[in-house]
Amino acid sequence: MTSPSPPAFELSVANGILVTPRGRRRANLYVRDGKVALITDQLLPVAERVDAKNLFVVPGMMDTHVHLMDPGASEREDFPSGTAAAAKAGVTTVIEHSHVFPVRNPVQLEAKVQYLATSSHVDSDWLPIQPRARPAMLR
Repeated sequence: MTSPSPPAFELSVANGILVTPRGRRRANLYVRDGKVALITDQLLPVAERVDAKNLFVVPGMMDTHVHLMDPGASEREDFPSGTAAAAKAGVTTVIEHSHVFPVRNPVQLEAKVQYLATSSHVDSDWLPIQPRARPAMLR
């Protein structure tokens, strides 16, 4: 006799009203390896199920204006604490507007990306002090 195999999905958000670019529909969302793997009407075996009956299930939100002061005046707020708070609130992307060390050229941009590579709990983007300069910086 063989032992039962583990469920194919670690998490299901079940019976929710999914909001997608195509509109809204009641469905079940399944997660594998930390990523959305399947959206279906079927209830499948899963390690953990969250009942979202009558709740909206939406993609992560974006905060397009944050001041995380890191590197710099990190006693005010740093990337680990600021992005952890964002993630807790459902924000999956932040765009930083730095006051302390604004990014003004490609060397500074690379230095900031390297410095923060392991500090953020969400996706991040950085705007230089002069937004019109950004396309030229990234060439």
